[in-house]
Amino acid sequence: MVGLSGCADDTGQESEGDDNPDETDDNGESDVDPIDGSAESVDETVEEVNSGPIADTNENVETINAELENVDEVEGIDDVAAETVDEAQDEADRLESEVDRLQDDIFTQVVAEINAQSEELLGEEIADPVETPDEARDEAQEIDDEFGNAAEEAVEALNDAADNVEENQTHLNGAADALEDVEEDEDE
Repeated sequence: MVGLSGCADDTGQESEGDDNPDETDDNGESDVDPIDGSAESVDETVEEVNSGPIADTNENVETINAELENVDEVEGIDDVAAETVDEAQDEADRLESEVDRLQDDIFTQVVAEINAQSEELLGEEIADPVETPDEARDEAQEIDDEFGNAAEEAVEALNDAADNVEENQTHLNGAADALEDVEEDEDE
């Protein structure tokens, strides 16, 4: 459940500030290394991108989807398919556009889920649309200020969505960079 109610996660423990402790540094910046950069050929890079950033992003999307009960799921990212440098560049361009699409979809669906649940429980929608991680965190704070513990799950959902989006951006932008930097195999 994304919206309203309890004060604890499924383990019964408070999860405030424990979003993904291994994925941000003390400054709140991501320390996710989307790919290690050791791949040089198109084939190696495609394989590394698909098994790393694309798989990680889709896992993040599934985490969001697991919390959506009343709205459509967010669509993941298709694997990269490229055999030439030009195709790798096309895939890099696609991933760059997917960053924006994924951000929009996650925030739209999380806000819609919060509002569906709040409408059912409170008779009113409590979350305004958000477009960026900062807006999501600001909206979470506003909901917390207005509704307190009654909306703790909504606050957590918006903050988690912001973290998720930022991590996806790191993954996909790193993958796009790797695809843009790929070189032809010497024996081609």
